[in-house]
Amino acid sequence: MTEKLNDITVDKFQEWCDPEELIEEQVAPENWDENKSLCDWLTDYFKKLLEFYKYAASVGDGILIYIT
Repeated sequence: MTEKLNDITVDKFQEWCDPEELIEEQVAPENWDENKSLCDWLTDYFKKLLEFYKYAASVGDGILIYIT
């Protein structure tokens, strides 16, 4: 997963944060067009996710993902 996440730059991630497309795809929250800072907020969490995965990989830890 870390290798795949490393392929996504922050700039690329920000390009993908298209409010119109997110609304069309019904990605919550549904007010993407009302608050442009939501993409900034999401980008900040993406950066934290990258750091988390990089750290886990650097110390040889695995990550369990549980989706319900």
